[in-house]
Amino acid sequence: MENVKKLQEFLKESWQEVRYKVTWPAKDEVWGTTQVVLVAVVVFAVLVAVMDWALYWFVDSVFNLLS
Repeated sequence: MENVKKLQEFLKESWQEVRYKVTWPAKDEVWGTTQVVLVAVVVFAVLVAVMDWALYWFVDSVFNLLS
């Protein structure tokens, strides 16, 4: 029974902290950071794709020279 009381107290205190002490970002701030993340993902995806293509071309060229 002691564990149940501790759990209830923990949940109550956690909810109070989330409700009254956490500073939540504004909608515009969230959207701005989301856009930054999306742009970064696209840039890195393109970078990885170019590196993949370059390595494929290099390995293919080496094998064609050796065969």
